[in-house]
Amino acid sequence: MNYHPDFDRPIANPIADPEDFVIHPDMKPTDPEQKPGWKLKDIYPEIADFRRIPTSLFTDPAYAKTEWDKVWTRTWLLACHVSDLKNVGDWYRYDIGRESIIVTRTAAGIKAHYNVCRHRAAQLVIGDFGRNAKAFTCPYHGWRFGIDGKNEKISDPGSFPDETLCDGADLVSVHADVAIGFVFVHLGEKPEPLADYLGDVTKFMANYKLEDMIIAKDAQIEIKANWKAALEPFQEVYHAQATHPQTKPLHEDYYVQYDFYPNGHNRMIVALGQVSHRLADRETVDPSLAYMLRDAGISDEDMPKNAQEAYDALVKAKRRPDNVFGIDYSRYSDGQLNDDWNVSLFPNITFNTHPEGVLVMRFRPHPEDVNRMFYDVQVLVPKLAEGKRPPVYMGVEDSVDISGKVRPPRLYLTLKDTLGEVLDQDKANLERVQRGIHSKGMGGVIRLGEQERRNQQFYAEMNRYVTDKKQTTG
Repeated sequence: MNYHPDFDRPIANPIADPEDFVIHPDMKPTDPEQKPGWKLKDIYPEIADFRRIPTSLFTDPAYAKTEWDKVWTRTWLLACHVSDLKNVGDWYRYDIGRESIIVTRTAAGIKAHYNVCRHRAAQLVIGDFGRNAKAFTCPYHGWRFGIDGKNEKISDPGSFPDETLCDGADLVSVHADVAIGFVFVHLGEKPEPLADYLGDVTKFMANYKLEDMIIAKDAQIEIKANWKAALEPFQEVYHAQATHPQTKPLHEDYYVQYDFYPNGHNRMIVALGQVSHRLADRETVDPSLAYMLRDAGISDEDMPKNAQEAYDALVKAKRRPDNVFGIDYSRYSDGQLNDDWNVSLFPNITFNTHPEGVLVMRFRPHPEDVNRMFYDVQVLVPKLAEGKRPPVYMGVEDSVDISGKVRPPRLYLTLKDTLGEVLDQDKANLERVQRGIHSKGMGGVIRLGEQERRNQQFYAEMNRYVTDKKQTTG
Protein backbone atom coordinates (compact mmCIF):
# COMPACT_ATOMS: atom_id res chain seq x y z
CA MET A 1 0.00 0.00 0.00
CA ASN A 2 1.19 3.56 -0.74
CA TYR A 3 -0.85 4.97 2.11
CA HIS A 4 1.00 7.24 4.51
CA PRO A 5 -0.56 8.96 7.54
CA ASP A 6 0.77 12.33 6.37
CA PHE A 7 -1.77 12.18 3.56
CA ASP A 8 -4.58 12.61 6.07
CA ARG A 9 -6.56 15.79 6.02
CA PRO A 10 -9.40 17.05 8.18
CA ILE A 11 -12.89 17.26 6.73
CA ALA A 12 -13.36 20.98 6.18
CA ASN A 13 -17.12 20.93 5.55
CA PRO A 14 -18.92 18.55 7.87
CA ILE A 15 -22.34 17.28 6.91
CA ALA A 16 -24.92 19.90 7.81
CA ASP A 17 -27.62 17.34 8.55
CA PRO A 18 -26.52 13.69 8.41
CA GLU A 19 -30.13 12.57 8.11
CA ASP A 20 -30.49 14.27 4.73
CA PHE A 21 -27.23 13.08 3.20
CA VAL A 22 -27.43 10.72 0.22
CA ILE A 23 -24.41 9.14 -1.45
CA HIS A 24 -25.95 9.06 -4.92
CA PRO A 25 -27.95 12.29 -5.33
CA ASP A 26 -29.10 11.28 -8.82
CA MET A 27 -30.71 8.02 -7.70
CA LYS A 28 -34.18 7.28 -9.01
CA PRO A 29 -37.08 7.21 -6.52
CA THR A 30 -37.44 3.47 -7.11
CA ASP A 31 -33.78 2.67 -6.41
CA PRO A 32 -33.33 0.40 -3.38
CA GLU A 33 -30.79 2.78 -1.85
CA GLN A 34 -33.33 5.58 -1.63
CA LYS A 35 -33.59 7.01 1.86
CA PRO A 36 -36.54 5.80 3.92
CA GLY A 37 -39.18 8.22 5.08
CA TRP A 38 -38.10 7.96 8.73
CA LYS A 39 -35.62 10.23 10.40
CA LEU A 40 -33.87 9.10 13.53
CA LYS A 41 -35.32 11.90 15.62
CA ASP A 42 -38.82 10.97 14.43
CA ILE A 43 -38.49 7.32 15.45
CA TYR A 44 -36.68 8.27 18.67
CA PRO A 45 -37.61 11.76 19.90
CA GLU A 46 -35.42 10.98 22.90
CA ILE A 47 -32.31 10.32 20.75
CA ALA A 48 -30.29 13.16 22.31
CA ASP A 49 -30.27 11.14 25.54
CA PHE A 50 -28.15 8.47 23.86
CA ARG A 51 -25.06 10.46 22.91
CA ARG A 52 -23.66 9.60 26.33
CA ILE A 53 -23.91 5.97 27.42
CA PRO A 54 -23.17 4.74 30.97
CA THR A 55 -20.17 2.40 31.11
CA SER A 56 -22.13 0.25 33.56
CA LEU A 57 -24.07 -1.12 30.57
CA PHE A 58 -20.88 -2.97 29.65
CA THR A 59 -19.76 -4.07 33.10
CA ASP A 60 -22.74 -4.59 35.41
CA PRO A 61 -23.94 -8.21 35.80
CA ALA A 62 -27.32 -6.96 37.01
CA TYR A 63 -27.79 -5.03 33.75
CA ALA A 64 -26.79 -8.14 31.78
CA LYS A 65 -29.56 -10.05 33.57
CA THR A 66 -32.01 -7.30 32.66
CA GLU A 67 -30.89 -7.61 29.02
CA TRP A 68 -31.61 -11.32 29.14
CA ASP A 69 -35.02 -10.94 30.72
CA LYS A 70 -36.20 -8.03 28.59
CA VAL A 71 -34.26 -8.09 25.29
CA TRP A 72 -33.02 -11.56 24.36
CA THR A 73 -36.29 -13.24 25.30
CA ARG A 74 -38.43 -10.63 23.53
CA THR A 75 -36.81 -10.18 20.10
CA TRP A 76 -36.44 -12.25 16.95
CA LEU A 77 -32.93 -13.75 16.84
CA LEU A 78 -31.07 -14.94 13.75
CA ALA A 79 -30.28 -18.63 14.27
CA CYS A 80 -28.97 -20.06 10.98
CA HIS A 81 -28.93 -19.86 7.20
CA VAL A 82 -31.61 -21.81 5.35
CA SER A 83 -28.93 -23.89 3.59
CA ASP A 84 -28.30 -25.61 6.92
CA LEU A 85 -31.84 -26.97 6.86
CA LYS A 86 -32.30 -28.14 3.28
CA ASN A 87 -33.84 -31.55 3.95
CA VAL A 88 -36.10 -33.18 6.49
CA GLY A 89 -33.97 -34.22 9.46
CA ASP A 90 -31.35 -31.50 9.03
CA TRP A 91 -30.73 -29.64 12.29
CA TYR A 92 -28.70 -26.78 13.70
CA ARG A 93 -27.82 -25.93 17.30
CA TYR A 94 -28.21 -22.26 18.19
CA ASP A 95 -26.93 -21.10 21.57
CA ILE A 96 -27.91 -17.74 23.02
CA GLY A 97 -27.00 -16.79 26.58
CA ARG A 98 -27.90 -19.64 28.91
CA GLU A 99 -30.23 -21.28 26.38
CA SER A 100 -29.56 -23.79 23.61
CA ILE A 101 -32.05 -24.33 20.78
CA ILE A 102 -32.36 -27.14 18.24
CA VAL A 103 -33.66 -25.83 14.92
CA THR A 104 -34.69 -28.56 12.51
CA ARG A 105 -36.60 -29.17 9.29
CA THR A 106 -39.55 -31.51 9.64
CA ALA A 107 -42.06 -32.72 7.07
CA ALA A 108 -44.32 -29.92 8.31
CA GLY A 109 -41.65 -27.22 7.99
CA ILE A 110 -39.00 -25.68 10.20
CA LYS A 111 -39.41 -26.18 13.95
CA ALA A 112 -37.37 -25.15 16.97
CA HIS A 113 -37.16 -26.61 20.46
CA TYR A 114 -35.16 -26.07 23.62
CA ASN A 115 -32.16 -28.39 23.48
CA VAL A 116 -32.88 -30.12 26.77
CA CYS A 117 -34.38 -33.47 27.75
CA ARG A 118 -37.49 -33.07 29.90
CA HIS A 119 -36.23 -35.77 32.30
CA ARG A 120 -33.01 -34.66 33.98
CA ALA A 121 -32.01 -31.67 31.82
CA ALA A 122 -29.25 -33.19 29.70
CA GLN A 123 -28.69 -31.36 26.41
CA LEU A 124 -29.66 -33.59 23.51
CA VAL A 125 -27.15 -32.38 20.93
CA ILE A 126 -23.69 -30.93 21.40
CA GLY A 127 -22.62 -30.77 17.76
CA ASP A 128 -22.96 -27.62 15.67
CA PHE A 129 -25.26 -29.04 13.00
CA GLY A 130 -26.26 -32.34 11.45
CA ARG A 131 -28.03 -34.03 8.58
CA ASN A 132 -30.88 -36.55 8.17
CA ALA A 133 -31.70 -37.05 11.84
CA LYS A 134 -34.61 -39.38 12.55
CA ALA A 135 -34.82 -38.48 16.24
CA PHE A 136 -32.83 -36.96 19.11
CA THR A 137 -31.84 -39.40 21.83
CA CYS A 138 -30.75 -38.26 25.27
CA PRO A 139 -27.27 -39.67 26.03
CA TYR A 140 -28.04 -39.69 29.77
CA HIS A 141 -30.97 -42.11 30.14
CA GLY A 142 -31.97 -42.85 26.55
CA TRP A 143 -35.21 -40.88 26.23
CA ARG A 144 -35.94 -40.24 22.54
CA PHE A 145 -37.68 -37.34 20.83
CA GLY A 146 -38.80 -37.03 17.22
CA ILE A 147 -37.48 -34.16 15.14
CA ASP A 148 -40.89 -32.55 15.67
CA GLY A 149 -40.19 -32.51 19.43
CA LYS A 150 -42.67 -35.26 20.32
CA ASN A 151 -41.50 -37.78 22.89
CA GLU A 152 -41.09 -41.21 21.27
CA LYS A 153 -39.54 -43.17 24.12
CA ILE A 154 -39.26 -43.07 27.88
CA SER A 155 -36.87 -45.70 29.19
CA ASP A 156 -38.74 -47.95 31.65
CA PRO A 157 -41.95 -45.91 31.49
CA GLY A 158 -43.59 -47.98 34.22
CA SER A 159 -41.22 -46.44 36.79
CA PHE A 160 -42.75 -42.99 36.32
CA PRO A 161 -46.05 -42.36 38.15
CA ASP A 162 -48.58 -40.18 36.37
CA GLU A 163 -47.89 -37.15 38.58
CA THR A 164 -44.22 -37.21 37.55
CA LEU A 165 -45.07 -36.56 33.90
CA CYS A 166 -48.31 -34.63 34.39
CA ASP A 167 -47.07 -31.67 32.32
CA GLY A 168 -45.98 -33.84 29.39
CA ALA A 169 -42.69 -35.23 28.13
CA ASP A 170 -42.40 -33.51 24.72
CA LEU A 171 -39.68 -30.97 24.04
CA VAL A 172 -40.68 -27.37 24.68
CA SER A 173 -40.99 -25.47 21.41
CA VAL A 174 -39.95 -21.93 20.54
CA HIS A 175 -41.21 -19.83 17.66
CA ALA A 176 -39.35 -20.10 14.36
CA ASP A 177 -39.79 -18.34 11.02
CA VAL A 178 -37.82 -17.61 7.84
CA ALA A 179 -36.90 -14.31 6.18
CA ILE A 180 -34.13 -13.02 3.85
CA GLY A 181 -32.59 -16.48 3.65
CA PHE A 182 -32.27 -17.07 7.41
CA VAL A 183 -34.12 -18.88 10.16
CA PHE A 184 -35.06 -16.70 13.13
CA VAL A 185 -36.26 -17.87 16.54
CA HIS A 186 -38.13 -16.08 19.31
CA LEU A 187 -38.18 -17.19 22.94
CA GLY A 188 -41.30 -15.21 23.85
CA GLU A 189 -44.80 -16.59 24.07
CA LYS A 190 -46.65 -14.43 21.51
CA PRO A 191 -44.17 -12.54 19.32
CA GLU A 192 -45.17 -10.12 16.63
CA PRO A 193 -44.85 -11.66 13.14
CA LEU A 194 -41.26 -11.74 11.90
CA ALA A 195 -42.25 -9.88 8.72
CA ASP A 196 -43.62 -7.02 10.83
CA TYR A 197 -40.54 -7.00 13.07
CA LEU A 198 -38.13 -6.70 10.10
CA GLY A 199 -40.35 -4.34 8.12
CA ASP A 200 -38.83 -2.68 5.06
CA VAL A 201 -35.47 -4.35 5.61
CA THR A 202 -36.81 -7.39 3.79
CA LYS A 203 -37.67 -5.28 0.75
CA PHE A 204 -34.26 -3.78 0.05
CA MET A 205 -32.43 -7.01 0.97
CA ALA A 206 -34.48 -9.05 -1.51
CA ASN A 207 -32.25 -8.21 -4.49
CA TYR A 208 -29.35 -10.14 -3.01
CA LYS A 209 -31.28 -13.44 -2.87
CA LEU A 210 -29.40 -14.55 0.23
CA GLU A 211 -31.46 -17.74 0.30
CA ASP A 212 -29.65 -18.92 -2.85
CA MET A 213 -26.16 -18.38 -1.43
CA ILE A 214 -24.06 -21.01 0.32
CA ILE A 215 -21.88 -20.86 3.41
CA ALA A 216 -18.20 -20.51 2.51
CA LYS A 217 -16.87 -19.72 5.98
CA ASP A 218 -18.11 -20.21 9.54
CA ALA A 219 -16.01 -19.11 12.52
CA GLN A 220 -16.50 -18.39 16.21
CA ILE A 221 -14.20 -16.56 18.62
CA GLU A 222 -14.65 -15.99 22.33
CA ILE A 223 -13.46 -12.48 23.19
CA LYS A 224 -12.93 -10.77 26.54
CA ALA A 225 -15.33 -7.94 25.80
CA ASN A 226 -18.98 -7.15 26.35
CA TRP A 227 -21.08 -8.02 23.31
CA LYS A 228 -22.24 -4.42 22.86
CA ALA A 229 -18.66 -3.10 22.80
CA ALA A 230 -17.91 -5.67 20.10
CA LEU A 231 -20.97 -4.73 18.04
CA GLU A 232 -20.31 -0.97 18.10
CA PRO A 233 -17.49 -0.69 15.51
CA PHE A 234 -19.50 -2.59 12.94
CA GLN A 235 -22.24 0.03 13.08
CA GLU A 236 -20.03 2.97 12.10
CA VAL A 237 -17.24 3.74 9.65
CA TYR A 238 -15.76 6.51 11.80
CA HIS A 239 -13.15 4.08 13.13
CA ALA A 240 -11.83 3.21 9.66
CA GLN A 241 -9.57 6.28 9.48
CA ALA A 242 -7.48 5.03 12.42
CA THR A 243 -8.12 1.29 12.56
CA HIS A 244 -8.06 0.59 8.80
CA PRO A 245 -5.92 3.38 7.30
CA GLN A 246 -4.97 1.16 4.35
CA THR A 247 -8.58 1.24 3.10
CA LYS A 248 -8.75 5.00 2.45
CA PRO A 249 -7.90 4.62 -1.25
CA LEU A 250 -10.69 2.04 -1.60
CA HIS A 251 -13.81 3.56 -0.12
CA GLU A 252 -15.41 6.73 1.15
CA ASP A 253 -15.33 6.78 4.95
CA TYR A 254 -16.91 10.13 5.75
CA TYR A 255 -19.73 10.84 3.30
CA VAL A 256 -21.77 7.79 4.21
CA GLN A 257 -25.51 7.27 3.91
CA TYR A 258 -27.18 6.37 7.23
CA ASP A 259 -30.76 5.08 7.15
CA PHE A 260 -32.95 4.21 10.10
CA TYR A 261 -35.96 1.96 10.48
CA PRO A 262 -38.34 1.07 13.33
CA ASN A 263 -37.50 -1.71 15.79
CA GLY A 264 -33.83 -0.75 15.97
CA HIS A 265 -32.85 -1.81 12.43
CA ASN A 266 -30.71 0.38 10.18
CA ARG A 267 -28.29 0.44 7.29
CA MET A 268 -25.15 2.27 6.27
CA ILE A 269 -24.23 2.55 2.58
CA VAL A 270 -20.48 2.92 2.01
CA ALA A 271 -19.28 3.65 -1.53
CA LEU A 272 -16.48 1.32 -2.66
CA GLY A 273 -14.23 2.38 -5.51
CA GLN A 274 -14.32 5.99 -4.28
CA VAL A 275 -11.27 7.45 -2.57
CA SER A 276 -11.86 8.79 0.91
CA HIS A 277 -12.24 12.54 1.30
CA ARG A 278 -9.76 12.21 4.13
CA LEU A 279 -6.94 11.78 1.60
CA ALA A 280 -5.36 14.83 0.00
CA ASP A 281 -4.67 12.90 -3.22
CA ARG A 282 -7.98 11.60 -4.52
CA GLU A 283 -6.84 11.17 -8.12
CA THR A 284 -3.97 8.68 -8.01
CA VAL A 285 -5.00 5.08 -8.59
CA ASP A 286 -3.49 3.41 -5.56
CA PRO A 287 -2.21 -0.19 -6.01
CA SER A 288 -4.98 -1.47 -3.74
CA LEU A 289 -7.62 0.26 -5.87
CA ALA A 290 -5.96 -1.10 -9.00
CA TYR A 291 -6.20 -4.60 -7.49
CA MET A 292 -9.94 -4.11 -6.92
CA LEU A 293 -10.36 -3.01 -10.52
CA ARG A 294 -8.38 -5.97 -11.89
CA ASP A 295 -10.40 -8.35 -9.70
CA ALA A 296 -13.54 -7.03 -11.44
CA GLY A 297 -12.02 -7.88 -14.83
CA ILE A 298 -10.56 -4.50 -15.83
CA SER A 299 -7.30 -4.94 -17.74
CA ASP A 300 -4.23 -2.79 -17.24
CA GLU A 301 -4.89 -1.28 -20.66
CA ASP A 302 -8.38 -0.19 -19.59
CA MET A 303 -7.33 0.85 -16.12
CA PRO A 304 -8.64 4.35 -15.26
CA LYS A 305 -5.92 6.97 -15.12
CA ASN A 306 -7.79 8.93 -12.47
CA ALA A 307 -9.23 7.38 -9.29
CA GLN A 308 -12.37 9.49 -9.74
CA GLU A 309 -13.22 7.27 -12.73
CA ALA A 310 -12.88 4.00 -10.79
CA TYR A 311 -16.46 3.81 -9.53
CA ASP A 312 -18.00 4.07 -12.98
CA ALA A 313 -15.40 1.67 -14.38
CA LEU A 314 -16.40 -0.95 -11.82
CA VAL A 315 -20.08 -0.53 -12.65
CA LYS A 316 -19.37 -0.86 -16.38
CA ALA A 317 -17.27 -4.00 -15.87
CA LYS A 318 -19.94 -5.69 -13.79
CA ARG A 319 -22.70 -4.76 -16.23
CA ARG A 320 -20.99 -6.76 -18.98
CA PRO A 321 -22.87 -9.98 -19.80
CA ASP A 322 -19.50 -11.77 -19.71
CA ASN A 323 -18.37 -10.23 -16.40
CA VAL A 324 -15.64 -12.19 -14.62
CA PHE A 325 -17.83 -13.12 -11.65
CA GLY A 326 -20.44 -14.80 -13.81
CA ILE A 327 -23.23 -13.01 -11.95
CA ASP A 328 -26.42 -11.63 -13.47
CA TYR A 329 -26.26 -8.08 -12.10
CA SER A 330 -29.37 -6.90 -13.96
CA ARG A 331 -31.54 -6.77 -10.84
CA TYR A 332 -29.06 -4.61 -8.92
CA SER A 333 -28.85 -0.84 -8.86
CA ASP A 334 -25.47 0.73 -9.64
CA GLY A 335 -25.06 1.49 -5.97
CA GLN A 336 -25.66 -2.12 -5.00
CA LEU A 337 -23.08 -3.24 -7.55
CA ASN A 338 -20.32 -1.26 -5.87
CA ASP A 339 -21.35 -0.18 -2.41
CA ASP A 340 -21.07 -1.99 0.88
CA TRP A 341 -24.59 -2.22 2.24
CA ASN A 342 -23.92 -2.57 5.94
CA VAL A 343 -27.24 -3.61 7.46
CA SER A 344 -27.88 -4.08 11.18
CA LEU A 345 -30.77 -6.09 12.59
CA PHE A 346 -31.57 -5.43 16.22
CA PRO A 347 -30.33 -6.68 18.55
CA ASN A 348 -27.10 -8.34 17.40
CA ILE A 349 -26.65 -8.91 13.65
CA THR A 350 -24.71 -7.03 10.98
CA PHE A 351 -24.45 -7.77 7.25
CA ASN A 352 -21.81 -6.44 4.86
CA THR A 353 -23.82 -7.11 1.74
CA HIS A 354 -22.47 -7.38 -1.83
CA PRO A 355 -23.69 -9.30 -4.90
CA GLU A 356 -20.43 -11.32 -4.81
CA GLY A 357 -20.75 -12.31 -1.17
CA VAL A 358 -22.13 -11.36 2.21
CA LEU A 359 -20.29 -11.11 5.52
CA VAL A 360 -22.68 -11.97 8.37
CA MET A 361 -21.59 -11.19 11.91
CA ARG A 362 -23.37 -12.08 15.13
CA PHE A 363 -22.55 -10.85 18.62
CA ARG A 364 -23.73 -13.08 21.47
CA PRO A 365 -23.48 -12.52 25.21
CA HIS A 366 -21.55 -14.94 27.38
CA PRO A 367 -23.95 -16.77 29.72
CA GLU A 368 -21.81 -16.17 32.82
CA ASP A 369 -19.47 -13.21 32.34
CA VAL A 370 -20.49 -9.71 31.25
CA ASN A 371 -16.87 -9.10 30.18
CA ARG A 372 -16.88 -11.92 27.61
CA MET A 373 -18.82 -12.63 24.43
CA PHE A 374 -18.98 -14.84 21.34
CA TYR A 375 -18.21 -13.31 17.96
CA ASP A 376 -19.62 -15.31 15.03
CA VAL A 377 -18.53 -14.74 11.43
CA GLN A 378 -20.10 -16.35 8.38
CA VAL A 379 -19.41 -15.64 4.72
CA LEU A 380 -22.09 -16.41 2.13
CA VAL A 381 -21.31 -16.54 -1.57
CA PRO A 382 -23.46 -17.01 -4.70
CA LYS A 383 -22.58 -19.31 -7.54
CA LEU A 384 -19.59 -17.69 -9.25
CA ALA A 385 -17.95 -18.27 -12.63
CA GLU A 386 -15.82 -21.38 -12.85
CA GLY A 387 -12.49 -20.77 -11.11
CA LYS A 388 -13.52 -17.38 -9.72
CA ARG A 389 -13.06 -16.73 -6.02
CA PRO A 390 -14.98 -14.27 -3.82
CA PRO A 391 -13.38 -10.81 -3.49
CA VAL A 392 -10.39 -10.84 -1.17
CA TYR A 393 -12.13 -8.64 1.42
CA MET A 394 -14.52 -11.54 2.10
CA GLY A 395 -11.70 -13.41 3.82
CA VAL A 396 -12.42 -16.81 2.21
CA GLU A 397 -9.20 -18.79 1.99
CA ASP A 398 -8.19 -20.14 -1.44
CA SER A 399 -8.33 -23.71 -0.09
CA VAL A 400 -12.06 -23.49 0.75
CA ASP A 401 -14.51 -25.28 -1.54
CA ILE A 402 -17.14 -22.75 -2.64
CA SER A 403 -19.14 -25.12 -4.82
CA GLY A 404 -21.73 -25.68 -2.10
CA LYS A 405 -21.21 -29.45 -2.20
CA VAL A 406 -19.63 -29.48 1.25
CA ARG A 407 -20.75 -27.39 4.20
CA PRO A 408 -17.52 -26.15 5.86
CA PRO A 409 -17.13 -27.04 9.54
CA ARG A 410 -17.25 -24.29 12.12
CA LEU A 411 -13.82 -22.97 13.02
CA TYR A 412 -13.29 -22.34 16.72
CA LEU A 413 -10.63 -19.64 16.65
CA THR A 414 -8.70 -17.61 19.19
CA LEU A 415 -8.01 -13.90 19.16
CA LYS A 416 -4.61 -14.68 17.63
CA ASP A 417 -6.09 -16.51 14.64
CA THR A 418 -6.66 -14.50 11.48
CA LEU A 419 -10.00 -13.56 9.93
CA GLY A 420 -8.37 -11.38 7.28
CA GLU A 421 -6.59 -8.06 7.60
CA VAL A 422 -9.56 -5.79 8.26
CA LEU A 423 -11.39 -8.02 10.76
CA ASP A 424 -8.10 -8.74 12.52
CA GLN A 425 -7.65 -5.00 13.01
CA ASP A 426 -11.19 -4.72 14.38
CA LYS A 427 -10.92 -7.53 16.88
CA ALA A 428 -7.52 -6.25 18.06
CA ASN A 429 -9.35 -3.24 19.53
CA LEU A 430 -12.03 -5.09 21.46
CA GLU A 431 -10.27 -6.32 24.59
CA ARG A 432 -8.43 -3.03 25.11
CA VAL A 433 -11.77 -1.24 24.82
CA GLN A 434 -13.35 -3.49 27.44
CA ARG A 435 -10.43 -2.90 29.81
CA GLY A 436 -10.73 0.84 29.22
CA ILE A 437 -14.45 0.86 29.91
CA HIS A 438 -13.66 -0.15 33.49
CA SER A 439 -11.32 2.82 33.92
CA LYS A 440 -12.11 5.71 36.25
CA GLY A 441 -10.72 7.88 33.47
CA MET A 442 -13.89 7.38 31.45
CA GLY A 443 -15.95 9.29 34.00
CA GLY A 444 -18.61 6.60 33.81
CA VAL A 445 -19.70 7.31 30.22
CA ILE A 446 -18.81 6.68 26.59
CA ARG A 447 -19.58 9.43 24.07
CA LEU A 448 -21.15 8.96 20.64
CA GLY A 449 -20.80 11.48 17.81
CA GLU A 450 -22.98 11.99 14.76
CA GLN A 451 -20.97 9.51 12.69
CA GLU A 452 -22.00 6.97 15.33
CA ARG A 453 -25.72 7.58 15.01
CA ARG A 454 -26.47 3.92 14.40
CA ASN A 455 -25.03 3.19 17.82
CA GLN A 456 -27.15 5.98 19.27
CA GLN A 457 -30.20 4.27 17.78
CA PHE A 458 -29.10 0.90 19.14
CA TYR A 459 -28.93 2.18 22.72
CA ALA A 460 -32.21 4.06 22.33
CA GLU A 461 -33.91 0.83 21.23
CA MET A 462 -32.23 -1.15 24.02
CA ASN A 463 -33.46 1.37 26.53
CA ARG A 464 -37.05 0.99 25.36
CA TYR A 465 -36.86 -2.73 26.06
CA VAL A 466 -35.11 -2.60 29.43
CA THR A 467 -37.40 0.17 30.72
CA ASP A 468 -40.54 -1.60 29.44
CA LYS A 469 -41.37 1.26 27.09
CA LYS A 470 -41.20 -1.04 24.08
CA GLN A 471 -44.60 -2.25 22.98
CA THR A 472 -44.08 -5.94 22.38
CA THR A 473 -46.14 -9.09 22.62
CA GLY A 474 -43.10 -11.29 23.24
